[in-house]
Amino acid sequence: GDSMLETEDNGMIRLEDLKIGDKVNTGDSFETVYSFGHYSKTSNTEYLQLQASSGKSLTVSGMHMVFTENGAVPAERVLVGDKLVISNGSLEEVVGIKSVKSSGAYAPFTSNGK
Repeated sequence: GDSMLETEDNGMIRLEDLKIGDKVNTGDSFETVYSFGHYSKTSNTEYLQLQASSGKSLTVSGMHMVFTENGAVPAERVLVGDKLVISNGSLEEVVGIKSVKSSGAYAPFTSNGK
């Protein structure tokens, strides 16, 4: 829920504030959120935090698909040393992976699947 994402109309917002109909940055375009696979502000969930060489991190479920230099893979298969594709299309090396617990579970769906 604390994760941030970029929307076309409201700039950077917290994931828990995302609504159906919002347009989100999917890396190469802004796409409309048409549904949620998960939307719970209260669930306590275990996530993986992928730490990038830039100092940024990505916190996702183990089954969340992430884009690497070798294509899309579940986050649980990412290893230290792998390179993630970030929103501007460049690559960032994974320098650390840890398990974290957090409240909330969200899985917005867009037409391009990103």
